[in-house]
Amino acid sequence: MGDKSEMKKELYGKEFLKILKEEVNVKKIKFVSPERWTHGDICFFLDTKITPELREEGIINDCIRKIQSMKKKLGINQDDKIGIKWTIKKL
Repeated sequence: MGDKSEMKKELYGKEFLKILKEEVNVKKIKFVSPERWTHGDICFFLDTKITPELREEGIINDCIRKIQSMKKKLGINQDDKIGIKWTIKKL
């Protein structure tokens, strides 16, 4: 990267992608035609297919959030270790 404008463009692009990934909650952003991507002319598509791996990860994340929420309500620090018994009914 040579001049300051190129560096600014690169930093803006990386920051934009970081924010987009966090806000849209996606694993990966892939541009089909990166050479056509310019500031002010951004187009992207979301793949909404939920794979078994994504579904499993979502369930795990939900469980972790619920446990952390219960710990907070009970005044237990997030770093404190606890024991959990989980019962699952088969439908």
